Amino acid sequence: MVRRPDLEEVRVNTFLIADTAMIPILRGEGTVNGHSFTLTSARGQGLIARLRTRNYRVVTLKDKINRLTELPTVEAPGNLLQIETGARDQWFHFDSDTLTWQAVEAQTNGSRLFVAFEEHRVARRRRSRTSGDYFRIERLPNGTPQLTPLKEDTALLLGYAHATYEADIEIDNTANADGSYTLPVEFSLPPAYRTMLELLAESHDKQTMHFSAAGWPLAVRLLHRLNLRPANGDIEDDFGDDHDDFDDDDDE
Repeated sequence: MVRRPDLEEVRVNTFLIADTAMIPILRGEGTVNGHSFTLTSARGQGLIARLRTRNYRVVTLKDKINRLTELPTVEAPGNLLQIETGARDQWFHFDSDTLTWQAVEAQTNGSRLFVAFEEHRVARRRRSRTSGDYFRIERLPNGTPQLTPLKEDTALLLGYAHATYEADIEIDNTANADGSYTLPVEFSLPPAYRTMLELLAESHDKQTMHFSAAGWPLAVRLLHRLNLRPANGDIEDDFGDDHDDFDDDDDE
C-alpha cells in the first residue's frame, strides 16, 4: 500500500492538506483555508524541511518534476533504412531543429512504395484520422528494418535525446518587467512533461505559457530535463538543499 502525502503541492505554492495536525505549523508561513494552504513566506524551503523532519510526508512540484522519466541514452543515427508503406499511410520524423514531427515523403522503387529513416531514430505513422503510432527504427542482423512500437512519451523522449545528442538546445522566451516569463511552446513535448508544465504555468493556451516569478524556476528545472535552455532567465542552481527530493522509501 502506498502512503498518501500529508501535504501535496498542486499548484505553485498551493498545497492540499491531508493531515490537519500540521495546520498550526503552516499558519505562520501562509494562509490556511479549510484543507488548502497557500505558502506566502519566503522561508518556504525551510518549512518543507521542518515538516519532513517531523515525519510528515510532503510532496512538492519539484518532487513531481524529478519523477518525470529522464532522457534515455541513445546511439548516433545509423544508415538509412527503407520501410515499405501503404499509399494511405502518413509518416513523420522528429525534427531536431524544430523539435516537432515533420512529414516524410514516400518514395517509389518500381511498384514498391517506401519511406526512408535513419537507424535508431523514431518515427510516427498516421492512418486515417488516428493520432498515430510511434516506433523506434532498428536494423535486424539480416539488414531488414525492425519497427519497435513505442508510447508517445517514450518516442518523444528518444527524439529529444537524439536532438540534444551533441549539445543542449536554446529555446526562445521573454522575460517580463514584473519578473514573470512568457514561453512560446512551438515544439512538441512528451505528454507528461506538457501536463506538468501547464500545471506550473500561471496561464496557458496551446501555443504560449506564462509563468510567475515563483513558477519560473520550476519550469526551468523541467526544461533542463529535456536538455532545453531558455534564452532568458536560465537558472543553474534553482533550489536550495532544504527543498528535498521525494523519497520512494515510503511505499509499503
